[in-house]
Amino acid sequence: MNASSAPRFAMTRPARHRRPWRTRTALAITAALAYIPAVAAPAHAFGPGTHTKITEGALPDFQAKSLEAMAAGDLGVNKEAWGAIRGSDRGDYYPNQTRYHCDDADYLAAGYLKGGQYPRTRQQATAELLACVQTAVEEFHAAVAAADKLVGSKGNINTKEVDLSSWCKYNDKPDGKEPDRAKCEVFEHLGRAWHGIEDFYSHSNWTDHANPNQPISVTNPPGLQKTAPAPFFTLRAYNNQSTATWEAEATKEMDKTPDLATGCAHDEYEHDDQKHHNDCTGRINHYDVNGKGGLSKEGSRADTGGNGKHAESVATDDIKRQWKDFQDELRAKYPHGRGEKMICALTHDAPTDATCK
Repeated sequence: MNASSAPRFAMTRPARHRRPWRTRTALAITAALAYIPAVAAPAHAFGPGTHTKITEGALPDFQAKSLEAMAAGDLGVNKEAWGAIRGSDRGDYYPNQTRYHCDDADYLAAGYLKGGQYPRTRQQATAELLACVQTAVEEFHAAVAAADKLVGSKGNINTKEVDLSSWCKYNDKPDGKEPDRAKCEVFEHLGRAWHGIEDFYSHSNWTDHANPNQPISVTNPPGLQKTAPAPFFTLRAYNNQSTATWEAEATKEMDKTPDLATGCAHDEYEHDDQKHHNDCTGRINHYDVNGKGGLSKEGSRADTGGNGKHAESVATDDIKRQWKDFQDELRAKYPHGRGEKMICALTHDAPTDATCK
């Protein structure tokens, strides 16, 4: 389905009433396991069920309510029932900009073209991908800062800030003027950082095989066939460096794979421009009107060489890395046991000073 006719945040299932925590968790897990990339799927990146599956697989130490708050997927059109990992799909709060989904970093070397030049340069593609990384770094930083309210200066858990008796709002606008409980704030920022990273594997050729029965082209981009997470998503290290320093390091890593590409998404705004949607003519697409020929793992690209499963696997490994790095940053930023207690407060459903020693 053409992204211009199916907004990223559109839902395909009817609205449902809110269900109890345990029931909603079971539904989210069932949806994730049942998810199969569809030819005419709307632009949900991996799809809500797959985002849930990846995030849950990376967080085995989370208790049920906390895991659902972080990872719940397609629970109906009621966006208040979405987990933090879906935050970037909320077009009412975060406009469909490429940097939230790692899109528009498309490029194809002239050697693959029958004539002429690709509409975008390698430098433009790299700049788009750097913007996605920057967004993730900024959200990582914001999550670390939000964690400060989880535990007081004397090491006591702030009960009101970790309460999950009601659903997290996940409605922060870019101006940050609608704060929620600290635990929800941490999850919201991590969700936006991790969503973009997960989308990178769904929207790029990092883990892909190209179709061997077709020549390399705009509709059949080369596959990089990587089996490990991308080194340029080292959020913790970048968070502690100047922007110029980490951008130079990330660019150096990206330059090692000149065929790296993500697809152009029709429904998104160009970079940070909220007035002009992308012109994807003659470019590697997120997916085309038939769900074929693009890089999205919701289209036919998922079925080539097990691309869909490969992308999910590496994405899960990367989120495991991101969660470990975030924990290490909390321990370093908040010493003398505060950081360790913050981690317990995030992973436990009803954390107390007694249960988080």
